[in-house]
Amino acid sequence: MTILVRFNLKNILNLFKKKLDPKGAPLIIDFKVSLTSYHKLANAENDLDRKQFLIVHIISIRNHIKGLSCKNYQLMHGVNSIDFLLMFLPVELAFMAAVSQEKGLFIEA
Repeated sequence: MTILVRFNLKNILNLFKKKLDPKGAPLIIDFKVSLTSYHKLANAENDLDRKQFLIVHIISIRNHIKGLSCKNYQLMHGVNSIDFLLMFLPVELAFMAAVSQEKGLFIEA
């Protein structure tokens, strides 16, 4: 028996936000992470290139995390958001490639 579960991103994010801040402060979601290095990784023709592009992909994600951290959205005038930001990676395999190689990346973020 196969059970198909359809996830509604808006509903999931609302549930997630309620757990983080029951008072209803906005949750900032970043959708701007670059997947250029992941695209190169996915299209690499040999193991050496795959290994190099994986390293570049991880560095790209790590740099994006650091850049988001420096922006301090929660301190911006008029934003009044929670002290948490969600970085959305639209390609699950891009996320899995990075965290399978760099185990602490998720915790670091």
